[in-house]
Amino acid sequence: MRVLSIIALLIAASLIVIGQSLANEIKSELFWSTHEDTCQQGLHHQPNGPFAILIFCEYALGDYAGVVYYENLRAPISLQYGPKWTIANRFWQEPMWASDVSSFAWSPKGTKLFIATERIYGSGGLFELNLKSKTAKQIMPEDKTVTINSPGPGYVITGVDFRTNELHFKVSSSDLEGKGISTDKTYHIAEE
Repeated sequence: MRVLSIIALLIAASLIVIGQSLANEIKSELFWSTHEDTCQQGLHHQPNGPFAILIFCEYALGDYAGVVYYENLRAPISLQYGPKWTIANRFWQEPMWASDVSSFAWSPKGTKLFIATERIYGSGGLFELNLKSKTAKQIMPEDKTVTINSPGPGYVITGVDFRTNELHFKVSSSDLEGKGISTDKTYHIAEE
């Protein structure tokens, strides 16, 4: 009887550890940054939707990304996200936001993905990807349209506040640091 009690306690403890591990995994998928962690190549699942971001670690050449409609569509086109996502068209990547990725974050309702890029091999911008319309909008810098050949300063997402629907980020350009210039910024997330 005592042996069965010990086995039951060990099983219960294992389930608690596994549950905490899964909860931590889901939390880590809301937000990712190369500035906080080493690159983790592979799929990073959206915790509240059918998408995943695929991160490619190219080390000295930067980190690259693509968006995948990962879950089964169960129809020729996505009933939830519309005709932009089909059985034969479930991967999205554009050099402007997919090159030299520094960080990403999913929006609270899961309809948007925010990607920040560096200026070395990327466009040095911050982008809002609308997953329903499959369109990307440059958020930062506000005064210049960035390109790979004419990059912005580079950005890093530092977090998402789900209570206030705010994306927190900063300019990653090292030439601003130590000059008393605050690089912490906030962007209000508008979702349908």
